[in-house]
Amino acid sequence: MPRGQIRSPRSGFLCPAHGRPAGTPAGFHLCVLSQSEAVEEPPYEFAPTARTLHVRRRISASGRRRGGTRRRWRRMDTHRRRKYRRGFTLIELLIVILVLAILMAVALPLYLAAVTDSEVKACRSNLWSIAQAEQAYKCKNSAHVYTTNLADLNADLGQTPVCPNAGTYSVVISDGTQTSNNGMTVPAGGMIIQCSATGHGVFAPSIDAE
Repeated sequence: MPRGQIRSPRSGFLCPAHGRPAGTPAGFHLCVLSQSEAVEEPPYEFAPTARTLHVRRRISASGRRRGGTRRRWRRMDTHRRRKYRRGFTLIELLIVILVLAILMAVALPLYLAAVTDSEVKACRSNLWSIAQAEQAYKCKNSAHVYTTNLADLNADLGQTPVCPNAGTYSVVISDGTQTSNNGMTVPAGGMIIQCSATGHGVFAPSIDAE
């Protein structure tokens, strides 16, 4: 059967008409065909009604809303990227500098005190090494006296110790007026080892403890 023809014992379709039977949509009426009748299919282009225009307006408005939403999200995303890319402000830098200054003010004195204490302990260890070398020299010497020349102790020291604070070591034989590191008088003939570095003091092996 050619396209566009409808054959049925009793069929019908809606076709545009000025008058319409009750129960059919506005602008259309039901056309009933007999078995032998053949008609063209009704056209698919319908006249726009208020409902179709309303649907088109809704579709168009929703498309605009979706496009506006995408543009708004793009703007928000761009603003977020700019926000995270921005650098530090002057106030933030000043706060960081202030925190660092406070930490340095607290930590620096403690660090310097620890360094000074370690230098004093290292120097006291050198003084004790010299005192032991002097005792060995006195035992080996026939006169059994201490020496004030540190070069004479190289056989026992191996190498003259070096003060960590660039001080110079010297050996003094007490005449009965010198005092030890703890303030006690060193007897005459006693040995006193001195360091020229400030705060390292003196060491009298017979009086001062290590």
